[in-house]
Amino acid sequence: ALGDRAVGGKGAYVPFRDSKLTRLLKDSLGGNCRTTMIANISPARHCLEESLNTLKYANRAKNIQLKVQANVTSIDSHIAEYAQIIADLRTEISRLKVALATAATDPASPAPNTAQEEETQLLENLRNNIMQNFEDRTQIQRSLLDLEELQIQNAGEVGRLERAVVRWEESHPGASEAEVPKEVRMKRLEMLHIQANTERNSE
Repeated sequence: ALGDRAVGGKGAYVPFRDSKLTRLLKDSLGGNCRTTMIANISPARHCLEESLNTLKYANRAKNIQLKVQANVTSIDSHIAEYAQIIADLRTEISRLKVALATAATDPASPAPNTAQEEETQLLENLRNNIMQNFEDRTQIQRSLLDLEELQIQNAGEVGRLERAVVRWEESHPGASEAEVPKEVRMKRLEMLHIQANTERNSE
């Protein structure tokens, strides 16, 4: 069970794929989050087996201990560093431009040497690399946010389809696969398709 595997020690394998419920609760049971589980049981005699399984699952799930850490991004600090570097480069470029202008207008002053030109070109290349790196980081951050939003939407859609299928199965106990309506089969296929896409995006 999940609780026994989780208590087993660091690095223990947790079989989330063993059931649909644990697969849907993977992020809640093993992710970086705080989770509250509510177990619904019934005193009815015909619900004895379901109530007993629910209590066993809840008892094992409560043994799972999560270490929650704040998701801290350092985008602001990177932006501040880049801004300071760009400001320093602009100051250096302005100083070199003034030195070049002075050398061009004053015949007595020495002509700029090749080392100064190479330094100016190096600074310009460095500035371009920094700006490109900053744009790449921003694009990656946007892509991650879009992917996270898509996963949340997929999880909600999978939950809706799962509830619809479960309602039909509960209202038609013992129905064979041939008796399953086309609409229910389509919902199953759509749910599997969304889950497969979510797994590929997570990888």
